[in-house]
This record gives sequence, structure tokens and C-alpha cells, in this order.
Amino acid sequence: HIGFSGLSLDIFPKVLSQTNEVDVVLSYCHYALCDETLHDIVPFLQEKNVAIVNASPLSMGLLTQRGPPTWHPAPQELKEACARAAKECADAGVDIADIALSYACAYDKVATTLVGMRTVDEVERNIRAALSVPDTAAVARVKSAIGACAGMTWPSGNPGAR
Repeated sequence: HIGFSGLSLDIFPKVLSQTNEVDVVLSYCHYALCDETLHDIVPFLQEKNVAIVNASPLSMGLLTQRGPPTWHPAPQELKEACARAAKECADAGVDIADIALSYACAYDKVATTLVGMRTVDEVERNIRAALSVPDTAAVARVKSAIGACAGMTWPSGNPGAR
């Protein structure tokens, strides 16, 4: 089986218009509570009969209580919006990561969702979140806090190859 990945969603149509040999693509940070732009290219990917792996539904740490690592390339405005959303969730007694993972795993247009974990506790929590029904009120709270920053992305990879 052949597959490839990239942050920029533009890469998928570029490559797939040149071959029918690709079985799967891995998209990351583009189907999460702060960015749902993967949804826009799903019909194209389905037409090409390409399976989709939705990776990083926590947007590389943006949608966690601890926040992203210092090197995270997201615009500061998006980082701040996600931090506000995480605080609102914490104030309401819920963990934004649980909400985000539950939401992403409920998306039935992808073959699977891939999330990184550092501890056994995170594995257990993520299994519970992945198997739970998304809390619509909590999802709405997060999306409202993120507001106009939804869909923001950042450059990645070799600038000459873009």
C-alpha cells in the first residue's frame, strides 16, 4: 500500500491528480475543534478512493490543558484562542483534550484518527474519550472561544517545494 502525508491540504490534490496508486493519506491538524478544513477535500479523496488518517486531533498540543510546546509553529493568535478555550473548559470541569478527541473520533469520513500519547494514563483517558459521544455543549463552547481563529494554519516543510 502507498500513502503520504503533509500539513498543507493542497498537496493531496497535486499528488493525486498525477497517480491512481495512492491508497491512503495522513492529514494532521486539519480535523480538530480549531480547524475542520479537511472536511472540504473529503469528497475529492473519496472520489479517488483514498483512505484518510486524521492525525493530531489535539492540534499538536493546542487543544490540551498544558498547551502546545514552545516550538509550536501556530500563529500566536491561534495559540491564545486555544488557551482561552482550554481555560473555559477547565472552569467548567472538563478537559479540552477529551472533548477534542471525542469530537474528532466521531467524524465518520476518515478511516481512523491518530493521536500521540506519552503515558499509560493518557492511553486510558484517550480510549475513554475516543469511545464517548461528543458533548455538544462543550464542543460549542470550545468553537465559540476559538472563534475567528478557526481554520488558521502555518507553513510547514521546504518553502521551495510549496
